[in-house]
Amino acid sequence: GAMRWVAGDGCDQLAAASPALEPMGDGLLVDWSRWREEDEVHVVRRGRCSFAQKSRIAHIAGASALLIVDFEDSQASADDVCAMLPAGDGGEEAGMVPSVLLGKAEAAALVRALSSGSRVVAELSWGAAQGPVSLDVWLPLSRRSLVAEDLLRGLAPLALALGDALEFRLHYRVVALPDSTPAVDVRRRCWKSLRQLCAEEEEAEPRALAETGRSGGQMLAEAARQHCLRALHGSAIWWRYIAGLVDDCAALASLACSRRSMAAAGASSAVVEACAEQRAASFLEDDREAAVPWGGAGGIAVRINGWRYSGPTDAS
Repeated sequence: GAMRWVAGDGCDQLAAASPALEPMGDGLLVDWSRWREEDEVHVVRRGRCSFAQKSRIAHIAGASALLIVDFEDSQASADDVCAMLPAGDGGEEAGMVPSVLLGKAEAAALVRALSSGSRVVAELSWGAAQGPVSLDVWLPLSRRSLVAEDLLRGLAPLALALGDALEFRLHYRVVALPDSTPAVDVRRRCWKSLRQLCAEEEEAEPRALAETGRSGGQMLAEAARQHCLRALHGSAIWWRYIAGLVDDCAALASLACSRRSMAAAGASSAVVEACAEQRAASFLEDDREAAVPWGGAGGIAVRINGWRYSGPTDAS
């Protein structure tokens, strides 16, 4: 469809849907709506409201698709922009149009053409994903992270329903501590007091750990058990375990509660614990090396089909 540059960052329903009166000199106003076409592709600047809100407004205005151009002062490279995924905002998904994020440099010629009044026609195509969808999630090793628990609880029934159509990979935030770290902190935060395999810590975490009686080392041991459970029994049993764990114990539970949840899910806790004893270091090293630079300490990071996701971290 024909492309149209929308004023106001695409966040103003009036600007997107009402007649576009523009000054042309000598006090003359031109109503560009006469030249609007069906199935237009709206082009807007990033910012001021969510990608989802821009998409809803474009839909209301009759657009068939939406191109979002990165910030005017953006320093992001083409690869950085390509790794970002226009995300929802937790609101209603109905009434939205397909949306694509473009880098500032890559969209410069398009923006100049549209701003000068040139007619530009675009053809866009998309379809269902070919093959399974890959979902990578990085979670904090923190019992107090209710957001992480809610995410796992919400994902469990969806993942079980999708089966082989979803390739889910869980990564826990494991870090190496500097040599200057006090020994008491290494014992509290690290697996078997190895400073190369330690729980990433939030600012308020020491107090939270004191309240729950759980240490970073114990949380890392649970992470290793979960990795072994997936490796030995597959994703379906792991998801059933996670659903029970979150509901009964919190996401990073005590060993006793973990054993109960494994039995309920149909897994052998003895076999899983033997695996964790032998392979914990390898699994936790993989978590550490797979770290991503976004999400922040104690935060959740998500990547979908290799693209960085930047929206709300709820299952929907």
